[in-house]
Amino acid sequence: MNSSPDMPVTQRDLARRLGLSQSSVSLALADHPRISPAVKERVRAEAERSRYRVDPRLSALAAYRNKKNTPSYKGTIAWVTNFEEREGWKRHRLFYEFYEGVKRALLRSGYRLETHWLANPEMAPERFRTMLRSRGIEGLILAPQQLPDTRIDLDLSDFAAVSLGFSLIEPQFHVVHGELFSGVETIYRKYEELGHKRIGLLVDEESDDRTAHHILGAFLARAYLAKRPGAELVKRIGDMSENIEAIADWIRKNRIDGVIVSAGSAVVEDLTRAGIRIPEDVSFGVHLLTEAADTGGMVLDSQRTGEIAAQRLISLLHNWEKGVPESVEHIAVKQRFYLGKTIIDRSSNG
Repeated sequence: MNSSPDMPVTQRDLARRLGLSQSSVSLALADHPRISPAVKERVRAEAERSRYRVDPRLSALAAYRNKKNTPSYKGTIAWVTNFEEREGWKRHRLFYEFYEGVKRALLRSGYRLETHWLANPEMAPERFRTMLRSRGIEGLILAPQQLPDTRIDLDLSDFAAVSLGFSLIEPQFHVVHGELFSGVETIYRKYEELGHKRIGLLVDEESDDRTAHHILGAFLARAYLAKRPGAELVKRIGDMSENIEAIADWIRKNRIDGVIVSAGSAVVEDLTRAGIRIPEDVSFGVHLLTEAADTGGMVLDSQRTGEIAAQRLISLLHNWEKGVPESVEHIAVKQRFYLGKTIIDRSSNG
């Protein structure tokens, strides 16, 4: 329902107008460091334009409810990381957003979240397992791995566990992830609706491997069904930042007017410096974004994804389901399309 002139504007109203999640709007208004300066500025500008004001009565009511509804302590859950460096996973914004969502959902249900580093060179895997048990931990959230196709040689039969993303292939636990296949298909269809004729895929090798080739598979399937060029308009490359000129040449040589890409704003800036005008020459849509800012593409509510992983783990604990499941579930979280400033409508150009 839209706000009438007599009704106060809410954070939900701001989120709807800006194409953001309500949690992102709330964090932006609180000047949270996890929200980019560009998004903060958009939120503040819209809040000022809409004359948004915090209602002190609602704030007091929310504080009272939070205090009244604080659940009793039920246990501790481990957020298990496996990067070479203890804090390496925090450099990935997506992974940190997952963590925040997991933590929030667990707190609501009376659980505490602790971070434990599996790759600690000073702790053998069996000692790691014993340490978790000695702390009374029975549930694990397995954070995305540093490398794709990771195998963990560790007996986890005493634990309920949920994995985030596709990078852990053994042991196989229930998995929660963004719906990448349909996300790539959605960008492709949007490009078609917006009059793009030469649609290409730019994917770095690590992202392609980490997502079990969902990005590449979705692109080729959609191109085949649309009877458009497929494999010849795919650029699978190593480090994009080190191959900007090669990418620019690929765009020019193939006359590509719309790119689906596995990276974000840094590549846009690099290609602009290389003489590629975005979106005038080529539209640029990222297959997975954590926020709706300047770059267009598919936005995943990554904190909500973390919450879903936590909720699935809690259900496993309540049902005493531990160890590797006989039938592995994949819970896919839908993304939403966002036009941004890097995707243009070419349908009027004939």
